[in-house]
Amino acid sequence: MTEATTTQIMADDGKPVKEVESTVVGHPWRRLIARSFDQSLYGILWAAIHYFIIRWHPPNHFLINLLDSYIILGMMMVIEPALLAFWGTTPGKFIFGLEIRNTDGSLLTYKQGFSRMLGVFAKGLGYGIPIYNLVRCWRSSEATLQGEVLEWDEGLSYQLKDTRQLRGWIMAIAYVTVLASAFWIIMQAQLPVHRGDLTPETYAANVNDMLTRPNRGAWSRRMTATGEWVEIEDHRPNRYYFDFDFDGPPPKHELTVENGVVTGVSFEVERTDTDFWQPTYSHQKELMVMAFVGAQKNVSGYGLIFGSGLQEMLSQRDSYAREIAGVRITNEVTRSGFDQVGVRSIPKEGQEQYHHVIFRLEKIK
Repeated sequence: MTEATTTQIMADDGKPVKEVESTVVGHPWRRLIARSFDQSLYGILWAAIHYFIIRWHPPNHFLINLLDSYIILGMMMVIEPALLAFWGTTPGKFIFGLEIRNTDGSLLTYKQGFSRMLGVFAKGLGYGIPIYNLVRCWRSSEATLQGEVLEWDEGLSYQLKDTRQLRGWIMAIAYVTVLASAFWIIMQAQLPVHRGDLTPETYAANVNDMLTRPNRGAWSRRMTATGEWVEIEDHRPNRYYFDFDFDGPPPKHELTVENGVVTGVSFEVERTDTDFWQPTYSHQKELMVMAFVGAQKNVSGYGLIFGSGLQEMLSQRDSYAREIAGVRITNEVTRSGFDQVGVRSIPKEGQEQYHHVIFRLEKIK
């Protein structure tokens, strides 16, 4: 449903100069879905930038998510006017057969498109303010259903080619593709910064890259190219070092280097004590696997995190051997003075506990 209304254009002296016919597309849900789809494309672009270029892995926090939404809106306000100026539509509008032109059929200028987006941002999206933006979207939809020209479309021709069901199916497929792309980006972003053959320096950089991710701990330590840990100053608020497996500094990562390339990495811990529970050292193991196995070019983020059984493997307390992406993983455990209760090893009362673990990654030649 497309309706026409007339808007008077006033001169500086307040007298009407001409009348411009605007058109109203009375399909608010199509318009809303088209805009939502476009925003999801900008969201994917921003995700690719902050994960792969800026290397920013923000925590899931309300203020961070709000910042993300404003960055995406900012991208939309810059990119959409260019699309309207050169194409007359956007990807979401194109799928639904929506076009925006001047009333004489000409394309909008970038300035016109940007002015329109300012109106969309303020009146249509409520400045992106949570809750208020939903109110503005609802009011805009109601106005469209009643045949009103939305403020930012005054003096423009907003056209709908047709309402064929095929367009709905294409939009559904496009949305699934976008969601799959977003999932792929998130999974690939879990891999370390350096891929392929690693030098001692790039292996250490991979470990340190992992330490900047949310919930990875060790904010106050970084690894050197020799596999040792050093203290750093961290002025960020509410950041602290933690590694649940170690009372003191974590163990050195021993590197096997052939012709300048790291072909293996391991750590060893031997502990004799009284009344301590057997740890898994899963934090150090995960760092090592993500930094070394994750660097192999034949592994994907999804394959490593979900397809390899990584988390189940890291939680095991006994010896095991596995192979992932051409890397042999061995966990050698010797212990005494423990009782096994389910998956837990509990210290035997009155006995000294002994625990020895060697965790090793080796490229299979």
